[in-house]
This record gives sequence, structure tokens and C-alpha cells, in this order.
Amino acid sequence: MQKIAVYGKGGIGKSTVTSNLAAAFASLGKRVIQIGCDPKADSTINLLKGEALQPVMTYLKEKDEDPQSWQDISKVGYGGILCIETGGPTPGLGCAGRGIIATFQLLEDLNLFEDWQPDIVLYDAPRIPVGEDQVQHVELTRDLVNRINNRYGNIVQMPKAEMRKVGARIMSLSDPTK
Repeated sequence: MQKIAVYGKGGIGKSTVTSNLAAAFASLGKRVIQIGCDPKADSTINLLKGEALQPVMTYLKEKDEDPQSWQDISKVGYGGILCIETGGPTPGLGCAGRGIIATFQLLEDLNLFEDWQPDIVLYDAPRIPVGEDQVQHVELTRDLVNRINNRYGNIVQMPKAEMRKVGARIMSLSDPTK
């Protein structure tokens, strides 16, 4: 399974690029999951023929319980692509990173990746905050961006690790002592 994150500031076409990559991989016969990580929850709308998908964070807030299965928080769209939106707080009013992390943990708990067995997982992310122990993940993405830009021209923005002074090490959501 390959995981690819598309980073960048708002309004530069990340969702369009991510959806097109998903469609291209699906047309090659790959099993694809696209996970939208933006609070606007609009990353997968083109793959779902304009139909909005209820974000995971909205589901959790309205139902006040975890979903029974990953099917409760996903839809299959164009080319058999499994679509998921994390959602989150209104931009500027909360920490979207916390919702993203909670969603990722939930997807693991629901055995999504074992059940669906994707070849490719695409993440459409406005930015991914990392802890000091996770900078290597951004470095791997930077290597990928370098390869793409060297081959096709300067088409993908180079991601940067965003570490804050407070919370520089991401702890367990269920046990803050870990």
C-alpha cells in the first residue's frame, strides 16, 4: 500500500489534483482510498458526482458514538474509489489536526486498511502538523515532490514540517502519559 499526501495552502487546487490522481490510479486498476483532511470536507465531491459526504467529525458529533464500521463514514465514488472526509472545526476556530488524528485512529480501529486492502491511499491535506518525532514523514514527502517536480516541472508545492513550541511531540489521544 502506498500512501500519498498532497499538501499546500488553500485554494491552489489540492482537491482537484488529489481527485484526478485517484481517478488515474483507479483507471489503471488500482484499489484507491481518498481521504479529505480539510475542515470544508469537499475533497471527494467530484468523485461523488457533486454529492457531499458527511464528514467523520460531523458523524461523531451528531451520533455521539463511534461508527460500527468504516462503511458508515464512507462512500464509493467514481472508478470504485472509496471516499472519506475527516471534516473538523470551522477554519480558525479550532484545531483541525486533532480531528485528522482522531479520524486516522478511528480508521485503524475499524480495520479499514485490512478490509479494503487499497493499493493507494491519497490524503488531501491543507497542512499536516507534525511532532519532532515525525519530521521524517515530511522528508519522505519532500523526496517525492522533488521527483515529481524534476520530471514534470515545478507543479507541486514543497511541503514543510510545521512544528509548534507547544505540543511538539504528539502523544496518545487515549492516554496522555504515553
